[in-house]
Amino acid sequence: MSEPCIPTPIPYLVLPDRHSCTGLGRRAGNQGRAGDRFVPAELINYRTRQYTNSPCGRESNFYERMKTLSPSEFQAFLGLPNVQLIDVRGAEEAAIATLAEARLIPLQQLSEQMSTLNTALPLAVFCHHGIRSEMACRLLEQNGFSNVVHLDGGVDAWALEIDASMKRY
Repeated sequence: MSEPCIPTPIPYLVLPDRHSCTGLGRRAGNQGRAGDRFVPAELINYRTRQYTNSPCGRESNFYERMKTLSPSEFQAFLGLPNVQLIDVRGAEEAAIATLAEARLIPLQQLSEQMSTLNTALPLAVFCHHGIRSEMACRLLEQNGFSNVVHLDGGVDAWALEIDASMKRY
């Protein structure tokens, strides 16, 4: 009688990096049968935001370049000259609340519209709570943008800390 095919949950989030040092690997002896179990090749320590057990023989930092800024730091960054401010939420969300002079490029369209952005200028990206903006920043970095920041907590944190008159949703 064969072993039942029960999915095994992995209690760790495994994030691939640019150097292919992370990901899921097969356990030794598994030949791709039904019921394969996968183990993380590298784990991320969320307190230090660093990978551990790196097969590359080094501690890698997934958060190397992109900066996560608090609302007050983000506001100061927007004071720099020539900052491109990008809102990666949908049009419906942007209609509720947005930052002045923000250009709306929904995350789903960012790959298509990336060529309209200047790689030499700093980019400030935001969304509702900061998840989509972080994803957008990763995508931008992978495509040659080097000075990229995103708003920690998104426009919701901005409304709480900077602009109390901004509508929250």
